[in-house]
Amino acid sequence: MDTSKVFIDKRSESLNNITTPKGIMLRMNRSIHVEGAFGTLKED
Repeated sequence: MDTSKVFIDKRSESLNNITTPKGIMLRMNRSIHVEGAFGTLKED
């Protein structure tokens, strides 16, 4: 199975982005915001 070199490069870049301290904070904040939106939708 061949995997595109571009895909491998983008996946590596993405992993590097989400494992930085800034990336960790962004992911943590995103999960909090999304949870609130789902709660509002479920309530309505």
